[in-house]
Amino acid sequence: MKNFEPTNEFENQLREAVRVTDASPEFVQNLKMEILSTPQKQTRQPQRLVLRPAWALGLSLALVLVIATLPSAVNAFRQLFGFVPGIGLVEQNRPLKMIAQPVSETRDGITLTVEQVLVYDDHIEAAYSVEGIAAEMRQADNHPDTAALYCNGADMYPNLQLTDGSVVQADPMALGGQWLSAGYNAGHSFSAGLPTETSEITFTLDCLQETKRGGAPENWAIALRLVSVPQDMVIGEPVYAVDPAENAPVSGAGIHFTLENVVPQEDGYHFFFRFNTQNDAPDFLNAAPGRMQVIDSKGNSIELINALPWSPFEQVDVWEYRSVRMPAKGPLEIVIDGAQLFYAAQKHSFEFSPGENPQPGQTWTIEEHFQVGEIGFTVLSAEMVTWEGHQGFQFVMEADQSDTKFYAEVLDMTPSDPQFEMWSTFGSNAPAQRITPGFVYRDEIPQNILVTFNTVTETVDETWKLEWNPPAE
Repeated sequence: MKNFEPTNEFENQLREAVRVTDASPEFVQNLKMEILSTPQKQTRQPQRLVLRPAWALGLSLALVLVIATLPSAVNAFRQLFGFVPGIGLVEQNRPLKMIAQPVSETRDGITLTVEQVLVYDDHIEAAYSVEGIAAEMRQADNHPDTAALYCNGADMYPNLQLTDGSVVQADPMALGGQWLSAGYNAGHSFSAGLPTETSEITFTLDCLQETKRGGAPENWAIALRLVSVPQDMVIGEPVYAVDPAENAPVSGAGIHFTLENVVPQEDGYHFFFRFNTQNDAPDFLNAAPGRMQVIDSKGNSIELINALPWSPFEQVDVWEYRSVRMPAKGPLEIVIDGAQLFYAAQKHSFEFSPGENPQPGQTWTIEEHFQVGEIGFTVLSAEMVTWEGHQGFQFVMEADQSDTKFYAEVLDMTPSDPQFEMWSTFGSNAPAQRITPGFVYRDEIPQNILVTFNTVTETVDETWKLEWNPPAE
């Protein structure tokens, strides 16, 4: 067993490391750089949405400016927050600027609208929407060999240009958004403020997310005017505050589930909650909820989906999940079935030497034991495999305890050599007592490999339930 000590050479590279089955080469390379930079826990900024159709289904783009004096029908709404689709909860107690009004531009039948830009002292948040993208312009799949034909990566992130020509670049992870039938909406953060006197900026976008290069208009530029926000103005749609006296936290397996805020939308509810545990293991990262659902007054079970792009290396204070459709009126029961405990594992690795000319189906005995956090497991063996025309290795791993369900994320961390480029990770990410994660190479296979763990995850079998009764309309 080797204790791999990461260097700081790539500290400014992308820090996010979300486990993705069948990850693309770009993802694998970013993940490799992240491991080399020894990622630390990050504290999440206020709630975010995610720009993936599998994680979010549909939100209204209408932005409502609600003055502090609201009708009696919505007196239960908390005035400390407003909700902006694509951005999330917006704090009302900080001075800021915003755009005077949404601004749109239409080119070749495609309309890009800058819905909102919020300028804080130390960061900026922006939401925009795109309509009119034909189906044939969209990326059909995420196959690594076709990724370069479509708009991906930093090119699909907007920038903000000031009148002096300087540019504020978007952070490397979107706040969120969703796919629409013929377009999408998105939110982005910018980790920089603007000079106090700034009143005009230009929203720029190289290309539209996951559209075919050259198939849709590119190099967008939309001029925006900023105005100061009055102190008594609540920005965004109203937010229900959850009364802790009526909705006490529930606990199980050392994890505490607390509902804090709820936002009604036309097609469902957004639930903001805490899911915390005290774990003293030095490698512990986070506890994440498992399957979530809401049971409405008619007994319907409605799935809740994570609306946040998330990395286990981020410390999440408040989670945001949304229902895939609107529940029936009346009391709701919110249920979490199971949880995952994430542990950092980059210091754990093992060497493996397939030698010259290994063959598919050939196996090697490893028999190395590891203890990551509270999870003990053994890497039993390696096998050469062929996956989607590429060759690599899968590893058989088994937990010490028969009732432990875990998953381990592995990468080849052999010193970089362009001759031995990883092409993709593969394997089921379902936790079990015995697992077989692996990776394949684009072309050649090295004779000596340093296999390094990124995260190790354990499943907790427990159920948490909370009841919430929406205020009467």
